[in-house]
Amino acid sequence: MPIPGNVDESYLGFRSVDGLVFAIDLFSTGFSTVWLDQAYWQRAIASKPETSVRAYILGGIAWYGIPFGFATAMGLGCAALTSNPQFPTYPNPLSTAQNNAGLSSPATAIALLGKSGAVLMLVLLFMAVTSSTSAELIAVSSLLTFDVYKTYFKPESSSTKLVQISHYGIVLYALVLAGFCCMLNAVGLNLTWLLTVLAIIVGGASVPVGLILLWKRMSTVAAVGAPWIGMACGLTAWFITTW
Repeated sequence: MPIPGNVDESYLGFRSVDGLVFAIDLFSTGFSTVWLDQAYWQRAIASKPETSVRAYILGGIAWYGIPFGFATAMGLGCAALTSNPQFPTYPNPLSTAQNNAGLSSPATAIALLGKSGAVLMLVLLFMAVTSSTSAELIAVSSLLTFDVYKTYFKPESSSTKLVQISHYGIVLYALVLAGFCCMLNAVGLNLTWLLTVLAIIVGGASVPVGLILLWKRMSTVAAVGAPWIGMACGLTAWFITTW
């Protein structure tokens, strides 16, 4: 199963056209979300500086080691084990849709460990998803509570009332998030597509938000308008390219 665009069409070639494009997408997405996603920096603001700095450094090292190492091992393992009778889709390889849906890792785990591998993958994914979702629920709830409700509706609200509003925010965003995920699944948009398009949608906001902190001449109009202009330009380039 040669890979077009790789050196000698090899899985082990570092020079890969598709890999480079996806790496740039992923870098732009990560850079943008660190600047823009409240879940990333809310905890840093709430903790002691010496603790948060150490935690972010260790987290960055773990992010490179665990996802990159895991993805490389499981992806190459999937390619190597396709011809193994224990492979879930033997004698056929995974389809493009199954690969894009992220099923290469579960397939590798099942081929190596059987049902135990499937259970371990389920536990791993459950822990990762619940951790990420918890952070997002808290982040959005905080925005709704303090940046919307307390700022524009009831500035004199008591702490008890704010806690109550934050609970409502968690429930509301959980329903919105669940509905959005169901919609993506229903129309056939997978994680690979999401990671590819995410930087195009949110990438234009990272520099304006950063300049709010780093450049005293940054205006409110520019901070509000630039992300929308960036998204419009990114989507225009996306649609023209695909067309």
